[in-house]
Amino acid sequence: MVHERVAHLTLLSFEHLEEIGIKYSREHLRRLEAADQFPKRLRLSPGRVAWRLSEIEDWLESRPVGLE
Repeated sequence: MVHERVAHLTLLSFEHLEEIGIKYSREHLRRLEAADQFPKRLRLSPGRVAWRLSEIEDWLESRPVGLE
C-alpha cells in the first residue's frame, strides 16, 4: 500500500476506512475501540478524527480470512 517508512505517519479518515472496505458504522467502530478490538482513533480537532494507516493495516492482517 504505502511505503512502510511513511505508513505510520499516514492518517485515514472515516471515509477512507469505507473506501478500503471497512464498512462499519461510526458507532460500531466506537464499540470496537472501547473493547480494544480496533485501533484507537486520533482526535485531530473537536470535529475531526483519523486512524493511523499502519495500525489499520496491522488490524486488517490480523482478521480471519473471509471476515470483514
